[in-house]
Amino acid sequence: MTFDGTRVERWSSQGVLVQNLGTLPASTFPSFVVAEPSGAAVVIGESTNHELYRVPTDGSGPTPLAFFFFNYDGAFSPSGELYVSGAAGGFGQGNDIFRVELPSGVLHPVAHVAGPSGPIAFDAAGNLYYATQGIGFPAPADSTDVIRWNAFELPLGNLTELDAVTICSGLDGGASLAVEPLSQRVYLAETSFLFGTNFVRRIGNTPAASPIVVDTGSLAIHSLHFVAGAGPATFDAFQPASGSRMVYGATDFFSTSQRCEVRPARPQLSLSGPGLTGPGTVTLTVTGGVPGGSAYLLHCAQSSLLPGEVPVQFPTFLLHTPFLLSAARRVPFYIPADAGGTSVYQIYNPGGLQGTRAYQFLVAGPTGTFVGSTNAAQF
Repeated sequence: MTFDGTRVERWSSQGVLVQNLGTLPASTFPSFVVAEPSGAAVVIGESTNHELYRVPTDGSGPTPLAFFFFNYDGAFSPSGELYVSGAAGGFGQGNDIFRVELPSGVLHPVAHVAGPSGPIAFDAAGNLYYATQGIGFPAPADSTDVIRWNAFELPLGNLTELDAVTICSGLDGGASLAVEPLSQRVYLAETSFLFGTNFVRRIGNTPAASPIVVDTGSLAIHSLHFVAGAGPATFDAFQPASGSRMVYGATDFFSTSQRCEVRPARPQLSLSGPGLTGPGTVTLTVTGGVPGGSAYLLHCAQSSLLPGEVPVQFPTFLLHTPFLLSAARRVPFYIPADAGGTSVYQIYNPGGLQGTRAYQFLVAGPTGTFVGSTNAAQF
């Protein structure tokens, strides 16, 4: 779904326009668009006339929902309740978070936070995350914190920052928040007018432990969210691309926006050499591994392959493998990766290996910690 201030539109996952859901009577400054969990409608906010609208997906058009001064962001809780963030008291009066009844539009105060308005997001447990904003323009360095109110606190209302748990402090601006559905990790679109930077970070307990996933340069990031994939892979490096994918909007100084998508890139295993068809060497090549890291070879009989890959939780990563692990064997040493993340290993086929074995590499970082795996290959 997109809302450009005038049109509310539905798009396919391939970026093809599916349907115009409705059009406002005049152009406005868009705040957010969020889909109801049932899929029956989306809710949009605009900060020109400060209105919230409910827009049914049957194409019947927008219906005014509520007046919310300087509304900024919206999110649905796992129980289906709509929460909206904005400066309900007016410019310079801090930020408020309200629960909005559907379809009546009645507003219920939940929290008040100092500073300009910031983004909100829920995790699967119903905990509410918020990114604080530094006062002034540009906001000072290190003035954004990601905080969390626990689910049981939200019905109490009258919450402030003092009731929240600080997840990470010392960040530089927060434009949009999202929680990856499988790992439940929190991601922040960090926009700094002071430094002119635009990042998406995976939030850890410190900025140093919050790796940058996307750097868009001068393009402002908005509408950060995740789309579930066809498989159980988490949104992590060196995982299958079939899992969760990150989607966001990126806008330049001319207000030209583009939809962007990020998928994990899995290392690839390929086989080559005369041993594929008869006696001789078989070269196993891993590309896309960890630069300066290593690879670790697993192999098993082709008769022990499962119909498809299954996820197995290891201490440091989620392994996706078609191997019946009880039947798998390993080469008892690591194979180094070069500066480009490529590892090469050779085996010798005396002439009878064809149709008997399958191979897969685990990939590790420079310290030997496993972070992902390749596809499986056989000959």
